[in-house]
Amino acid sequence: MSHDYDRTKTAAAKFDPRIVTEIGKMRDRNDHTGAYIKGSEMIGATRTAQKLKLFAQLKDLENHSTAWLMKYQYQLYEEMLAHAKRALDPEEYEQFYGAF
Repeated sequence: MSHDYDRTKTAAAKFDPRIVTEIGKMRDRNDHTGAYIKGSEMIGATRTAQKLKLFAQLKDLENHSTAWLMKYQYQLYEEMLAHAKRALDPEEYEQFYGAF
């Protein structure tokens, strides 16, 4: 079984500075989950993106962010960054990380 975290540099070709700028704007609007989804999709971390989409649905059902939801979101953020570190060149990773 192949997981998104098994990928290597294949996602580097998908790096797009325009998307990184868009992610930064989403974050400025306090749309952290949307930014994490967009970032995960850009770097090819499809499983992380799927989990974040489900997280967003659960957060909507709860009507607010509980402590355990916030902790889980942070774990998904770290998962996304770990994937990005493996998938992107160092310069691209710095730009990507800086958007968050």
